[in-house]
Amino acid sequence: MRKRHWVALIATVIGGAGIAWAADIDNLSGQSCGEQSGDWHFVNNKTDGATFGTLTATFSSGAVCIVSPSKVNNSNIHFDCDGYAGALLSASTDLSGKLVLSHFSCDEPPKPPPCDPKDPKCV
Repeated sequence: MRKRHWVALIATVIGGAGIAWAADIDNLSGQSCGEQSGDWHFVNNKTDGATFGTLTATFSSGAVCIVSPSKVNNSNIHFDCDGYAGALLSASTDLSGKLVLSHFSCDEPPKPPPCDPKDPKCV
């Protein structure tokens, strides 16, 4: 009977520690590409030497980006979500530390068709 209690206690401690390892985005402030697609670069700092992790980011367009690292350093891990439109709603990793959106860039909106000089509305 005692063995079961210890196993349950160890599982609870390990499971509880896993929850503490998740990093939620720290600098979410309405970043958006509107209807255009964008490339989003996240950095999870202070990862205590982790070599792998997963980022999950959600966007107002309904898209969800789930990616592995694009770059791993001693104390931080980088993630890229490329081609996602809308506003960033949330982002998190399964790592310890601090997750931030480092930078993002949005695609240029399409250019309007050229104006026909014969059209009286084209001035």
